[in-house]
This record gives sequence, C-alpha cells and structure tokens, in this order.
Amino acid sequence: MRKSDKKINNNIRNILNQVCEQALIEVKNFVWLTHLVNYDKFPASLTIVCVFEFNDDLVQAKKSGSEAFLSDLIVKKLSTLNIKVKPEKQIIFDTEQNCENEHNGNWQLRLQP
Repeated sequence: MRKSDKKINNNIRNILNQVCEQALIEVKNFVWLTHLVNYDKFPASLTIVCVFEFNDDLVQAKKSGSEAFLSDLIVKKLSTLNIKVKPEKQIIFDTEQNCENEHNGNWQLRLQP
C-alpha cells in the first residue's frame, strides 16, 4: 500500500468509526461495520459492510428506515472526505447469522472478493 493510500485508508477508517459509534446508539440491533477497498480502483472499489446480529434484525432495519438512515449517514460522512459512493452498489448489509450459517462465522472468508 502506498503512503497516500494509507492516508486515505486512515481517513476512511476514522469517518467510519464515527458512523459506527452513532449507529450503535441510533440503529437498533446494529452490531458493527467494516470496509473493503482496492486502491488501484478507488473509489469505485470501496465497499462498506454494515452488520446486524440476526436476519430478523436486518428485516426490521429495512422496514423501519434504519437501513436507509445508515446508508445516508455513510454517504454524508464520506462526502466530507470528497469520497462519493453509490449506496446501492457500495454499501451492503449482512448479519452475523448469515456468516455463521454460510461461512462458519469466518468473516475474513465471507468478505473475500
């Protein structure tokens, strides 16, 4: 990773930490988030993964508008870094339950491209 990539990554991480802290307070049953990126194809390759505990929690987040709130928050915060993302393509929602069922709880394996 180039020095400039590290700086961008640190900025993204800091912004997403702010998003995560706010979401833990405001979004029911939200657990954590992470990001994946290939800096050779940045920013199009940036993907943010938002995780809930159970599938029912994610269904409820969609119904209540919490999923849209979280997407909007991510887009807004990343825009402060002049990073534009397409939420429908670059922000995904998942659950601990799905990871456990499909990848035996191994998020590293689950998040591989």
